[in-house]
Amino acid sequence: MRILLADDHDLFREGFALVIQTLFPQIQVIEQVASWQTLRVAAQQQVWDLIILDLCMPSDQRWDVELEQLCVIQQGTTKQILNICVVTSSTSARDMQLSFQLGVRGYFSKISDLQEVKTALHKVLAGQVYMPSSVWGISEKTNGQILVTERQKQVLNLLALGKSNKQIAQQLGVSESTIKRHVYNMYKIMSVNNRVEAIDYARQRGLILN
Repeated sequence: MRILLADDHDLFREGFALVIQTLFPQIQVIEQVASWQTLRVAAQQQVWDLIILDLCMPSDQRWDVELEQLCVIQQGTTKQILNICVVTSSTSARDMQLSFQLGVRGYFSKISDLQEVKTALHKVLAGQVYMPSSVWGISEKTNGQILVTERQKQVLNLLALGKSNKQIAQQLGVSESTIKRHVYNMYKIMSVNNRVEAIDYARQRGLILN
């Protein structure tokens, strides 16, 4: 098993690496990086079974932009489920929901106990999702409102115009797999099963302009 761990605080990162090695003795490699830039480079150079990262690392871009780029890189490298897990000191509901919408599979606090860490990482490695809503009182919707990124709003509006994934990708200048990921994540957050339901849901909440 190969794990990539990204955090700009050396003491936490090195200590957490020891925790992971204790929980998963079968690990072959744990590589550590301390910035979004070095994380992107490492993600492009190797295939990782799991990437664990903090959102608040040095960068000249917003963390959500960095995370979206990382998800695109990882999806292109592995051609499978994105095993990306966030470990953070933030208790922001918006940060958590936006992370899931961008493609992460797990999210937990830096003050979590060992059992929660073990549960979260096991679920993510098994292709499941770990969301600690019972810990922070956070659900997929905040104050009854769904949070979507500007890119996802663009995708929703183009879906409403009857555009295919391929056509949307061409219009937005991204890969078709990126659009599929956006659509999948929106289905999950909206609790819908198809485009018709997603468009109807979005129209009722003013997310679609036309």
